[in-house]
Amino acid sequence: MDSIKVRTVKYIVGKKLNLDLNKTSRKFEYVKARMMCYKILREQCNFSLQDIGRYFKKNHATVLHSLKEFDAVCIYDKKFKEDYESVEKMWCDPDRAYLSNAVERMMHNINELHKEIKEKYLELEKK
Repeated sequence: MDSIKVRTVKYIVGKKLNLDLNKTSRKFEYVKARMMCYKILREQCNFSLQDIGRYFKKNHATVLHSLKEFDAVCIYDKKFKEDYESVEKMWCDPDRAYLSNAVERMMHNINELHKEIKEKYLELEKK
């Protein structure tokens, strides 16, 4: 269940900021995106620093430092603050309608993979 929450938060933040959060990067735009994820997971989902760090392949101290710096970044970067508030609003949306398109795409991909596997299996069975 926890990994679903993490993937959902990553999806929301990534979609909002147009970034791939599975990419490892030290660019500040990625650092700020991870900050948003950490903040939501810590405050909204009550994740421990260790758990957040594990999901992002970071040390718990890195997560703690990021959370401590969050408010300072909000003060100096108004766009960051607006983006975070938007992401937080999406996260707290009880309907989570924004996920419906993602779920539909995933189901389509699963069905395509299933067809491909079935075709490969039938080919192998003929040999």
